[in-house]
Amino acid sequence: FGTDAPDTLLLLAVMVGQLEGRPMPAAKLADYAGQARPTVIRRLREMAAAGIVEQLPGGAFQVPADRLNSP
Repeated sequence: FGTDAPDTLLLLAVMVGQLEGRPMPAAKLADYAGQARPTVIRRLREMAAAGIVEQLPGGAFQVPADRLNSP
């Protein structure tokens, strides 16, 4: 993940929402990143399966705390 611009942009969008204290759901992330919603949902599911992001109750996404502090 993060080896191409769309994945990197999506991950940055997740982190922006998290850093602002307002994690975003997939639909808002798609708008923010300028990507198609079905693509964003698929990529977020793949990232979640790999442990790169996690879905919160209510549907928003964030980077797990242990990922933020890892080298």
